[in-house]
Amino acid sequence: MIQIHFSFWLAAGLFLALGRLGEFLLLFAALTAHELSHVAMAKFFGCPLRQLRLSALGEAALVPQMHQLPGWKRSCVIAAGPACNALLWGASWVLEGFFEAPLLASFGLFNGVLFFFNLLPIFPLDGARLAQLWVGNRVGVVRANRGLCRIGRLLCVGLILLGIVQAALFFPNFSLLFVGMFLLRRHKDLASELNAEFYLAMLDKPSRFPGGIRRARLLCADANQPLARIVERMGWDGILLVAVPEWGHQLVGEPEIMRHVMESGMAGTVGDLKPTVYRNSSFTRH
Repeated sequence: MIQIHFSFWLAAGLFLALGRLGEFLLLFAALTAHELSHVAMAKFFGCPLRQLRLSALGEAALVPQMHQLPGWKRSCVIAAGPACNALLWGASWVLEGFFEAPLLASFGLFNGVLFFFNLLPIFPLDGARLAQLWVGNRVGVVRANRGLCRIGRLLCVGLILLGIVQAALFFPNFSLLFVGMFLLRRHKDLASELNAEFYLAMLDKPSRFPGGIRRARLLCADANQPLARIVERMGWDGILLVAVPEWGHQLVGEPEIMRHVMESGMAGTVGDLKPTVYRNSSFTRH
């Protein structure tokens, strides 16, 4: 299903009024190649596309089963878009040397800009998604989300300031200003949305380990430690095991933590959980 936002037609009309419809079509082609690369890689790993959304900021592909993929596959899907733009940028630069076509040079420029722009750690750009995955697996996804949202807001303010300078020097080019304002507005309620996305992924996590737990992170905590602080340390892949000194050699597993959260919320402490006995052969610690 393809959904077209009204801002897409607004941007197309603006480019047409400025006599730059050809540049708009080239930019649209670069964005399309970017998103189709995401879609093709996701489909290769068994995740079909549900919706493709067009707006003034480009295209966004909705792939609802992404969280079911292991980390390296998700990294491949996320990185496929910028990688495609980098390849098209390089190919356009090489071909432009042979044919000296202005449109080819513009197409290469758009792909180069998209490559670097999408690597910024601002949600929902690919750079933020990659950072969320890599950092989240090491310090916890909720903590990574919080830090990335703060960084993203600062970068959005920077884009707005650059956009003001751009508009003053290259009137009527307000692209950076509009992009910065849109992304900053998008960050307003983003933290809760990202955390909800993560909690849903945690509920499906056991289905991704049909052969048993293969990787675990061990965390030591006091029985009085707030449960919310433990949930913050959960990652996308592997499983979190909590060792409580008061309980000797018994551990609290992530499934038990999630069961307690679903039944009683996160207002309790680690002491409210039930320890589980895990065999050392069932996982490897990292």
